Amino acid sequence: MTESIQKNSKFETSKITKIGFLFQDEKATNSLANLLDTIASEDYLNIGSDPLLDTRKKYKTLIESLKYEDPKTEDPVSIGSGENKYEEKALLVGTNKIVQIALVVEDIREAQKAWCELLGAESSTIFHSGFEAANKVATYKGQEAIGRSHFTFIDTPHIQVELIQPDKDSRSTWLEQLENNGESLHHIAFKVDDLDEKVKLLNSVGFPTIQEGPLYDGLGKYAYIDTTSDYSVIFELKEMFK
Repeated sequence: MTESIQKNSKFETSKITKIGFLFQDEKATNSLANLLDTIASEDYLNIGSDPLLDTRKKYKTLIESLKYEDPKTEDPVSIGSGENKYEEKALLVGTNKIVQIALVVEDIREAQKAWCELLGAESSTIFHSGFEAANKVATYKGQEAIGRSHFTFIDTPHIQVELIQPDKDSRSTWLEQLENNGESLHHIAFKVDDLDEKVKLLNSVGFPTIQEGPLYDGLGKYAYIDTTSDYSVIFELKEMFK
């Protein structure tokens, strides 16, 4: 299945191997590196890189094509140490594995078609739902909110891509992002075991909750945390019910 997806993708691979952030100073760079238990570096050993491709209009972000001179292991590798496994330590959110990136878009069908063609993936299901679908109430900035939107999930070997088209008449963090920044990256997501505990910890160190509620299918819950001051991106923490 993975091989067929890779052959049909525009780059002959469906693997997303890197997420890039543009920071104004080294503080945010080092903060994100510390969070993920890796080392911030401008130098990538044994890697040759093509120029960034200006794909913002179609994919809502820039895409970089990387050519690795040496075979790249499937296991997580620290660029600084070259070790195949990260050192065990107390991480802020309990994990250094980013499971999803999400973008807010104006036209989800157009964006879905572009991303599925890019990755060689089958057309993903587009959902339209508010949190009332799970018979629970969500909150946005401390107030009850429905948060209706169209959204879809595109799976790749390493990370999931979520596309979100917020309803213009329904208050949500996605609509706020779209109105303030246009089509752009909204969040990166981590899967956690105890959401309430992690949210409490992040709140206690100065990262407030923006929006929280049940997952669209009622099989878990999530929280968006405003971590932009240190990491220049919103964190989503999600917990699946067992």
